Amino acid sequence: MGIKQDVIAEIFKLCKKRKDFVFDNTLAKEVCKKYSFGNPFDVTKLDDTSRFSQVLLKEDYFILHLGRGKHKFILPISMPPVLTGGYLLVYPGKQITGLSCSAVDEILEVHKA
Repeated sequence: MGIKQDVIAEIFKLCKKRKDFVFDNTLAKEVCKKYSFGNPFDVTKLDDTSRFSQVLLKEDYFILHLGRGKHKFILPISMPPVLTGGYLLVYPGKQITGLSCSAVDEILEVHKA
C-alpha cells in the first residue's frame, strides 16, 4: 500500500472510531503530516478503485466531496449511477458530473434508501 492509501486508511479508522464519517481538510492535513505526505489537498482525490486503500474496498466505502473543505466516507462503492434532482452521480472509477453542494443532501438521501 502507498502513503496516500495509508493516510486514507487512517482517516477512515478515525472517522469510524468517532462514528462520524464526515471529515475536513484540517484532519487530512494532520494525518498527511504524520505520514509525511506532501499534498493534503490531493489525498482525498482517488480517481478509481485501484487507488483505494484496502480498508475502503473491504468495507465498501468511497469518498464524497461535500465542498468547502469537507468530505464524507459513504456506502457503497458498488452502487449504480443515480440521477437525482437533475444531477448525475457516477461512482468510483468514473467522473462525478454536475454535482453541486446543494445536491449533496439529496444524493446522501438516496444512499440511505
